[in-house]
Amino acid sequence: MNNQKYITIGTKTITKELFRNVLRPLNNYYFLPTGGFWSSPYDEYNISPWFDYLIDNKSDYPEKNLNSASIFTLKDDTKILTIDNYERLKEIIEEYPSYHHILNFYKEQTSKELSINYELLSKDYDGIYVNYKRFEYSRDTIIFNKWDVNTLLLFNLDAIDTYTSATIKFYLPGSLSYYSLEEEQNHTIEKESNYHEEISQYAEMIFNEFANKKGIFYDYNDYFSYLIECTKKCINQTLKRKEKIAKIIKESLKEQEINATIDLIIQRICINALSNYLRDNAHKEKKLSKVKVKKEIEYKVVENRK
Repeated sequence: MNNQKYITIGTKTITKELFRNVLRPLNNYYFLPTGGFWSSPYDEYNISPWFDYLIDNKSDYPEKNLNSASIFTLKDDTKILTIDNYERLKEIIEEYPSYHHILNFYKEQTSKELSINYELLSKDYDGIYVNYKRFEYSRDTIIFNKWDVNTLLLFNLDAIDTYTSATIKFYLPGSLSYYSLEEEQNHTIEKESNYHEEISQYAEMIFNEFANKKGIFYDYNDYFSYLIECTKKCINQTLKRKEKIAKIIKESLKEQEINATIDLIIQRICINALSNYLRDNAHKEKKLSKVKVKKEIEYKVVENRK
């Protein structure tokens, strides 16, 4: 599998400075995880199934830059979980059950809505490859309905061996039908900067301080809502204490032609602290009570891109 090339659309630079750890959905009605590094198999003739999907559904992704891409391969020792049949999926759900859905799904749950704890999965795997085509018309599960194409979701950028930046050129004004991909420079994933590491360590410390102040929760929604509030507090305090250092990261990214705000950099670091907490404290969720009132709930941690 590691000889396979993969491609991500929208960026020529893969950086740990903006990487977001994988995280469960921030609502109680979807199954698609957030964060991680999303890609699909590369095809030298058609680019990728995801690129085709973006072409056909461009209005759904107005901010997506279709002119930039990165093509990469995986290291030989990378541990990727492949899910290409329902029996394998059942095994994974049994081993890594999503109590986020078991305890908090917005309606009565059936076997079709049993899902995966992606933070816990990231402890044991560098990523997950979902053969969407095997589940597209499944009567057994609906949890991959929003994946749209065969997808590699990485939890760890160190799984990438090398990557090549690429430009996608379109030849007719207003048309997405005629294009070509031109490969450019080869790269390796750079180590996290000392500035990013310093902010991450600080955010991790204060997030855990906030999170561990309360030990008794009425139900799962009470627990997860509290962690979301801890994340917001973490963002506010980290902005106050580490804004100057985040500015250095911002300027460094700008040199790589990546525009990112100080707010965005710190928000992502603090959301990573939330993901890490959920990964390392999954055992706590088993003891929580099921939410009794069935309704849709959103948990908002806004990433401001101004």
